[in-house]
Amino acid sequence: MSADTFYAVVPFVRDERNELVALEPKSAPTRYSALREASFSIGRMEGDVRIVGAVVFSRGRDDSGAFEDILVLARYGETPTGD
Repeated sequence: MSADTFYAVVPFVRDERNELVALEPKSAPTRYSALREASFSIGRMEGDVRIVGAVVFSRGRDDSGAFEDILVLARYGETPTGD
């Protein structure tokens, strides 16, 4: 079981070649807040580009400080399909 769990949202936009590009991840204090931020971010402007998708993930850290694998919790809108 994780001693600490971190949550983050990675927003995606389309660039001038119409390719998906990840923006900087945004941390969230809880799973619920990360899911909410991701779902509400679709369609919002980030600078001069519109957010078209978001991925929510978590990552645990055990008592020794070692990080666990990233766990994808949700995908909203347009996101990459890779592993």
